[in-house]
Amino acid sequence: HRGLDFAPGAGWSYSNTGYMLLKRVVERANESSFGDAFAQHIGGPLGFSSTFAIDDSFASLAPGFSRCFSSGRPAEDVRGVYDPGWCATGVVASTAAELCEMLHALFGGKLVLRGSLAQMIELCPVPGDHPPHVTPSYGLGLMADPDGPFGSEFGHGGDGPGYGLRINHYPKMGERRVSLAVMCNTDETDAAAIGRGLAIELRAQLGETFTLS
Repeated sequence: HRGLDFAPGAGWSYSNTGYMLLKRVVERANESSFGDAFAQHIGGPLGFSSTFAIDDSFASLAPGFSRCFSSGRPAEDVRGVYDPGWCATGVVASTAAELCEMLHALFGGKLVLRGSLAQMIELCPVPGDHPPHVTPSYGLGLMADPDGPFGSEFGHGGDGPGYGLRINHYPKMGERRVSLAVMCNTDETDAAAIGRGLAIELRAQLGETFTLS
């Protein structure tokens, strides 16, 4: 053990290990599997039919195409050759629509107590420049930018062989709350860039013109 990377509260670093520990806490607290806990506290209350934790099979997912394992050959479906479980603590399958519903419910106070949500959005700046983000930050399980080009934004994203994802919530876009989700079944498409394009289009529909520098 090499000790802490920095004193508590003095820095930031993404940690898959932290999510592994959180999963164990969820399972201990609920005395059930992560999948059952997810269904009980999120999927069930929100009436989801297409969002669930995957235990051992990815065959039911949409095909995801990548050249990572094809040695220069055309992109292939990764479902039979890649298991993201090595880094994704609890793999959850969903649709763009239900992901938006989940994030909208979270920020609407339907999933956690207001005090807990306040802790989730207590932000720590992320070192370095990450354009077009102005003040890239992290909360509890949330990527964020309080000074983002579309106003404050909270969400998360990720990519790996065969897939890419970006989901954002904007607490105030015009006069409404907006949640956007982009899901790609190839790792050669920039989900975050598509999400920014959708946000620009929404701003335009709300009567605002906007371009990214």
